[in-house]
Amino acid sequence: MTVSIRHIVNPVAAPPESDLGRAQPITLASMRGAAAAAISVANVETCAAVYEEDRSAVPHWVREVPVLRRSVLDLVTNSENTRKLPVLADILAASTEAETKPDLVIYSNIDIGLMPYFYEFVANAFRSGID
Repeated sequence: MTVSIRHIVNPVAAPPESDLGRAQPITLASMRGAAAAAISVANVETCAAVYEEDRSAVPHWVREVPVLRRSVLDLVTNSENTRKLPVLADILAASTEAETKPDLVIYSNIDIGLMPYFYEFVANAFRSGID
C-alpha cells in the first residue's frame, strides 16, 4: 500500500546571505531527495503556504496552496513582535483545501532539513498503525 503524504512548509523571500536564505534551499532539496527515496512506499506532495510577497521563494516543483492572509500581528495587539509570522492553523487549513485528501499531512519549519529516509520511515510507521 502506497501512503499519500502532503508535506507543507512556509518559505519566505529571505535575502540569500541570511541564515534563512541559506537554509531554505537545503531544506527543500532534502524534501525532494527524501520524496524520491520513498517512491516505492509513499506518494509525497510538497506544498507551500505563503504570503503574496513570498511567492518568489516557492520552487516550480512545489505546489502552492491558497495564499495566506493573516499573521500573528492580526491576532496580538500588545506585542513587541513586528515580524509577520503565519498562523499555524491557517497553514494547516490551506493544506486541506486541495481536491484530494492525503493519508497524512506534515508541517515543518522551512529551516529543518530531512534525513533521506524520512518519508519512508513515516509511511512504514503509518502502515503499521501509527498515525
